[in-house]
Amino acid sequence: MQKVLNYENGLKLVVESLPSYSVAAGIFVNAGSKNETAKNNGISHFLEHMIFKGTDKLNAFEIATTFEGMGAGINAFTSKDCTCYHFKALTDVAEKCFEALSHIFFDSIFDKTELDREKGVVIEEIGMIKDNPEDVCYENLAEALYDGPLARSIIGTTKHINAFDKAYIDDYINDYYHSKNITVAFAGDITLEKADEYIKKYFLNKIKTTKKIIMPAVNKFIAKDSVQIHDYEQSNLMLAFPSIALNHQLTAVQSLLSVILGGGMGSRLFQSIRERQGLAYSVYSHPSVHVDLGSFNICINYSANNTKKVISSIKDEIELLINKGVTTEEFNRAKAQLKASMAFAQESVQTQMFAFGKLLLLCNELYDMRKRLKEIEKVSIENVLAFAKELFDKKPALAYLGKQPDAKPSW
Repeated sequence: MQKVLNYENGLKLVVESLPSYSVAAGIFVNAGSKNETAKNNGISHFLEHMIFKGTDKLNAFEIATTFEGMGAGINAFTSKDCTCYHFKALTDVAEKCFEALSHIFFDSIFDKTELDREKGVVIEEIGMIKDNPEDVCYENLAEALYDGPLARSIIGTTKHINAFDKAYIDDYINDYYHSKNITVAFAGDITLEKADEYIKKYFLNKIKTTKKIIMPAVNKFIAKDSVQIHDYEQSNLMLAFPSIALNHQLTAVQSLLSVILGGGMGSRLFQSIRERQGLAYSVYSHPSVHVDLGSFNICINYSANNTKKVISSIKDEIELLINKGVTTEEFNRAKAQLKASMAFAQESVQTQMFAFGKLLLLCNELYDMRKRLKEIEKVSIENVLAFAKELFDKKPALAYLGKQPDAKPSW
């Protein structure tokens, strides 16, 4: 069971002590692309890169070798909702790793030479994304679904990246990298007392405090179509039905619906579109959730000349589910799959650290696996069907990317 400490300055610490030979730790900042404007889109991700590019004591190479020399893995990620800097290390070097992570988190100097060099790296990353049709289609889907910051990409554009300088970074840090906006999470072979010791020794006296919390711009659903013709060998079609937000009371219901409809090899979409009709290699569904809004997504990769059949088949499976219901056998199978996937995730100290660090940061709630398993058990077939009827009664956003299709991609 996680234990939490709330410090006077607003900083939160959450620790899950587990039988392990390792410790995973993460610094979660409530700052992602949702907090950006049209002017500074991509700054969260760019800052995440720059944190590792040098301090007053270590250059970029020395930062990398400091962790590698202890056999530790260090990394970071930026999402629409938050940014996380994290490591995983053997227990006996966990303190040294946290000291080093805290050092680069607080003492990065954002040298102009490194900043200009890293712009090139991020611009290459933008090019890599543009070469991946599925990534491009996901970005187009967000623009078709949302009006607000959630519609923008996490990485920004080349124009944005080229405009960033140290002043941009300093302003963003001053606005968002403060005690009330940060949660530190540990999981593995560590106690709350030991983690608290690390925080007081390396973190608490360096973190900025503020009374000002900047609320992100409001997002709303728009659900329109995006059709982009491109000479890819395969086409991508994605649908996003406006749905529930992170940690909504119907999360378990939505997850079970996704498993039944498109969550695995036994799912309805997979069996119909791939196995029986041979229309696609990849077809799946998944919920996509954020703090304020979320969507239920259906994604398929196929040949453009099968567009009419693919859309018709997806509609048929949805209508069949709503009108004919779900069998007890497939419902119980979905429950077993969902519970097993949750249990398997608990075997990784890093996965656990990510789960409860993010939830405490964004929702101020503890991740309780036992509670979630009970919520899954309580869900009935009637609950899933009621949710599906309401969900699929809405107009979805649609994104198509590929060759000229045999029919207009529309719902």
